[in-house]
Amino acid sequence: MSKIARYAVAATLSWPTLSAVSLLPLSACSVVDVQKDRGSVNLGAKWALLPFVDYSDSTQAGGRLEDTLSSLLRTRLRVDITKYPVAAEPENSVDLDERQRYQRALSWAKKEGFTYGIGGSVNEWRYRSGADGEAAVGFTLHVVDLESGKTVWTATGARSGWGRETASGTAQRLLRDMITQLAGK
Repeated sequence: MSKIARYAVAATLSWPTLSAVSLLPLSACSVVDVQKDRGSVNLGAKWALLPFVDYSDSTQAGGRLEDTLSSLLRTRLRVDITKYPVAAEPENSVDLDERQRYQRALSWAKKEGFTYGIGGSVNEWRYRSGADGEAAVGFTLHVVDLESGKTVWTATGARSGWGRETASGTAQRLLRDMITQLAGK
């Protein structure tokens, strides 16, 4: 394109349009839906980390998300959180029924006197095919009042990263955005 043609195209576009177009390469795709009214969730209470149900095609994505969430809750929100105990079964036995594992952890948390439990599901944890192979993650979070059994806060989100970005890094950024909403910030 000639210099004159480039000037003619630029002159026909408005300043806001040019600004918006120039910012597109700076942002990764992300969507988050969060329950706006978090009620009376007390971040200073005793919290239990509950298992994440893993619907993704990636091995142990739920465990990875649990570890990242636990760390972020401690470092960002100063939440006193304890992870559910692993079932006392032989080492080679795999807990394939994730709903049963969740129910056992929920029962443990109630018995131990925790106020809240936080868990959720992993819906996507992968690298998309193509030249860039961008990371893509998607998951839900829910906070349960263990005394009443009711969900008091929930959020769902998905995010894709750039070509060389890791899935765990993409997940960490999304989790950070989600738990910031939990804190009401």
